[in-house]
Amino acid sequence: MEVKVLQCRYCETEMKETVYANYSLRCPKCHRVLRHLSDFGFGPVTPFHICVGSEVVGIVEENSNKYQLKFRGKNIELTKTYFEAVHEGEEYVADVLGMKLASVEFPVHFGRCSLYVYGESFEAPYENDHKIKNIHFDGELLIITFKDREELFVYHPKDIVSTERELRIQCATKVSYNPYGAIGKEGTQTYQYCDGKIRKKNRGSESVLAGSESEPAVLLKKW
Repeated sequence: MEVKVLQCRYCETEMKETVYANYSLRCPKCHRVLRHLSDFGFGPVTPFHICVGSEVVGIVEENSNKYQLKFRGKNIELTKTYFEAVHEGEEYVADVLGMKLASVEFPVHFGRCSLYVYGESFEAPYENDHKIKNIHFDGELLIITFKDREELFVYHPKDIVSTERELRIQCATKVSYNPYGAIGKEGTQTYQYCDGKIRKKNRGSESVLAGSESEPAVLLKKW
């Protein structure tokens, strides 16, 4: 089995990752899921290894179409089958270990928008067009996923104003924009508020955004 070093894309914690045919991996620090790989739709999804960092904390196994979870020295019978049994086992483990993340409603009233981070956009004005696919907020981290595989992470958002025309987040401890290979886009760009200044990191370089302190951390304007 391959073992490699993985950095959490949410909190930057480093850990060792063991690659299995079927497995999920949670960050031991922020508890968010970093990997979820299986042969779903192509073959058996068991044994399915449920990992927290480098540790295998549970395994879902199948015998004669009956599924069970091996967890803390016990064999726990699961009520569902195939991939639903995997999810049942994962939910059980996350619940017992206190790793389930909250899901808090976050108000956004439009599905297509222009995006600005501390007054900066990532495209020319006529190309600043982002279609929102999914929004998840756990009370600490807001994740907005766009249809072109782009993601926006907003850490500890505060002073939020949401209207029919815009979403304005005035303050955040950190904002990361991840284009994930979108054509013409640069790599992950991170903005962090520190000592009264906005520090921007991109591809290993760091700069200070002068005059951006009064700009909202994130602004989505209806397209």
